[in-house]
Amino acid sequence: MPENFELKLVIVHWQSKDHFGYIDKISRCPIKVIKQEEKIFTADIPSYPLLGHKHSQIALRCKSTLNSTPKVLQDNDTKDLFPLSDPKNGKWWIQKGDWIKKYKYHDAPSCRFAGLFTIIIGDITVRLNITPSGFTPLEYQGLLDSFKGELWLLIFEKNSTLTISKDGKEKLPGDEFQRKVGKFIKFADQVLGKPNEELRERQEIQRIEKVRPTAKTYMELSTIGTSIKFVTGRGYKPSYNTPDNKYIADIINRLILIVRNLKKGVESSKKALEYNVLSIQKKLLQEKDYILKFDSSKLDAEIKQAENIKHRWDQKKIEFENYFSQQDKNSNDGYQENISFTVGSSPKINTFNSDYIDVWYKTKPVVLKFPCDSCDIDFFKKKTTYRLSNIQYKNQDSKDGKTRMIYIKKISSVEILEDKSDKIIISLKKDREKYSKTKPKWTRPLNPQEISEKNRELSGMRKREEMLVNVTQKYYEKLTNLNLITIK
Repeated sequence: MPENFELKLVIVHWQSKDHFGYIDKISRCPIKVIKQEEKIFTADIPSYPLLGHKHSQIALRCKSTLNSTPKVLQDNDTKDLFPLSDPKNGKWWIQKGDWIKKYKYHDAPSCRFAGLFTIIIGDITVRLNITPSGFTPLEYQGLLDSFKGELWLLIFEKNSTLTISKDGKEKLPGDEFQRKVGKFIKFADQVLGKPNEELRERQEIQRIEKVRPTAKTYMELSTIGTSIKFVTGRGYKPSYNTPDNKYIADIINRLILIVRNLKKGVESSKKALEYNVLSIQKKLLQEKDYILKFDSSKLDAEIKQAENIKHRWDQKKIEFENYFSQQDKNSNDGYQENISFTVGSSPKINTFNSDYIDVWYKTKPVVLKFPCDSCDIDFFKKKTTYRLSNIQYKNQDSKDGKTRMIYIKKISSVEILEDKSDKIIISLKKDREKYSKTKPKWTRPLNPQEISEKNRELSGMRKREEMLVNVTQKYYEKLTNLNLITIK
């Protein structure tokens, strides 16, 4: 840790917007600062740093007297740090952000973002790498570069709503843009070759016979005498630090930034296109055989899933029959030995009487009403045929007389006459047995319709491959041109 300053995390308590209270909490250990070169230091800290269970901020303490107020540099702007005098912890400097009325504290912008944050202490520069929690600076930079690459891909995507100068159908830096940039760089080189020069006055030692006198000249002559050979006079020093040169340098810097970002975007787009081409070529090689391949593990999973569905229904069947076996007989109820029916629509809980589940016949205006406690709403499946045995029931017609309602009071058993689950399981097991014996295993030849569809798919893939190759070549040409106009 340098001897003249240290950085720590603190939690500051404010009495009001304009009145500092005290430092509520301060970290025991300072933030580790690494010396990179003379008077330049770096440190790594996470965004939204925690001190205990609360969010904290960065505080600076200087161990020697300062000739100027410490500053922060962010977004090409400098601001003074705010001094805190705490009786217990001494004098510290913090970044005083906006007043958050709800929480009664001044926000610390330095801790609420990710990126580079710079503190200037006299002639010392401290660069803080602020990264999201859980990322190292290197990981964060990789993530940021990846994001920028994807963003440029979005900008260059021809169907994107974002716009940029186009060449043909693809979004690319246009030829006109490149010509203008190249012309500007050419003229900038000419200007930089002969920059605007301005003479700045300064005092310098001159021979007495050639001196351009100033007040100091006469002072030296009056005190030393005229016998001296050299005396201080008015001189001039050429300077290129003029408004014109600054303006040109600023434009050039901005142009360099634009061109370099465009170059990165084109590079990312080119890589993505090349990856797509390789993926298509790989798929074309894999799809050359006219056979359909099966995944045995996926087939086993489907069989297991179908068996589980069947098992769960069998368990519900036992619960359903047990419920009705416990119901008392009533001599006033109707009786029927068997009722067979096909479910017309998905069962629903009755709107007017929520104690019953309504199961509608498929072909007749008849609804069977089962007590809600007897089964789940998905026990009876749509378009499936069931048979109930030894049914006691009570009939009732709807108010309009168009629908017959059968209230089920007691049954002895229920079974599925057309069990789709059994059919699915049998079919899957047959497929497994059949395709496990084919050569090569788990394959079958495509039928004529599948072959036709596959040929159409392969033809489309080849056209897309050809298109991507052409676009990649365009990106390569643009990248070459951007390399030529990028100022190193």
